[in-house]
Amino acid sequence: MALTVEDGSEVAGADSYETRANFIAWALKRGYTIADDAVADGYMVKAFDFIRGLEHCLLGHLMTKTQTGAYPRYSLYINGFVYANDEIPQVVKDWQFSLALDINNGIDIYNPKPSASVAVKRVRVEGAVEKEFAVSDQSNTVYQSLSQTLQAQLCRSSGLGVSISMG
Repeated sequence: MALTVEDGSEVAGADSYETRANFIAWALKRGYTIADDAVADGYMVKAFDFIRGLEHCLLGHLMTKTQTGAYPRYSLYINGFVYANDEIPQVVKDWQFSLALDINNGIDIYNPKPSASVAVKRVRVEGAVEKEFAVSDQSNTVYQSLSQTLQAQLCRSSGLGVSISMG
């Protein structure tokens, strides 16, 4: 299967913001080998679809109601920078790569396990005291955290300092 890359011109049938070769190179720089082209394409399409599913909370607005993906967008401001109506920001491409790598690592991007991000440690002292702490789970990959960080940059805030998301 070949990817149809959205380049900002509202490409009909687009299913990715970047090429397979660029995803494979991105993953390799982070120590991961994606050897199967069809598998890489599948990960990229799933990540593209996930981003499209969050369209309602993304910064900016769709260019047209019939476009395939969540980008390009107009009135798009990310981290204080204005993006052109026909531009796919690098942060969006990195988010797609990160989500695709999460999928490669066995992470369900639609239903992440609560324990995958935070483990709980409990200390009990006989008598009246019991303390519970949230601690980092060392088995977690850095790329799931990267996906969440990139998502937070691209989604509108609820006004309470919290980004709106599905996951």
